[in-house]
Amino acid sequence: MTEEEVRKQGEELRDLKEQLAKKDQRIEELEAYLMQALLRIEELERRLRKDSHTSSKPPSCDGLGRKPSKARKKSEKRSGGQTRDALLYAFLHDRRRL
Repeated sequence: MTEEEVRKQGEELRDLKEQLAKKDQRIEELEAYLMQALLRIEELERRLRKDSHTSSKPPSCDGLGRKPSKARKKSEKRSGGQTRDALLYAFLHDRRRL
C-alpha cells in the first residue's frame, strides 16, 4: 500500500466517523422529539377522557356530542294500538249506556 492510498483511506475514515457522529446526533434529536410528541399525545388523550363525570367540570362543558346510549332490546309487541283500544273502549262504554 502506498502512502497516497493510506492517506486517502485515513481521510475516508475521518469522513465516515464524522457522518456517523452527525447521524448519531440526529437520532438523539429525533428520539427527544418523539418522546415529547408521545407525552403530548398522552396528555391530550387524558383530557379527552374527562367529562363532567370524571372531573369537577359542570355538565354544560361536556360538549354537544351525544353519548352513546345503551342498546335496548326490541319489544315483541307491535307499536301503537293504544288509540284503537281507547276508541273501542269508548264505543263499548257508550253502547252499554243505551
